[in-house]
Amino acid sequence: MHVGAYKQGRDFLPKEYAKSKENEKKIVQRYKELSGTSDLDAKSKYVHMCRGLKTYGVTFFLVKEKLCGKNKLVPRLLGVNKECVMRVDEKTKDVLKEWPLEQVRRWNTSPRTFTL
Repeated sequence: MHVGAYKQGRDFLPKEYAKSKENEKKIVQRYKELSGTSDLDAKSKYVHMCRGLKTYGVTFFLVKEKLCGKNKLVPRLLGVNKECVMRVDEKTKDVLKEWPLEQVRRWNTSPRTFTL
């Protein structure tokens, strides 16, 4: 049975999520819901939840995106999986745009750039 002591979010969350009180509340609520669950069942639920994430199975590359009409480069995550290419905000991890692979007609690379 899962009866271990609750840990603070800052003990295991990435720093950009650990500071959020809202995330802390969600973790406490979920911890209470799962209290008493067997280890095997808890692990199974965790894997099932992970597989349901939009970014599950995506390989990410840290890139710099040139903003339209500006010379400024913004850090982004470029994700690739078996279904699509996605552009993800580096800080919030929100998916900004997706391109299904069957719709990607042209792309190009050079030693310093990738164009989609």
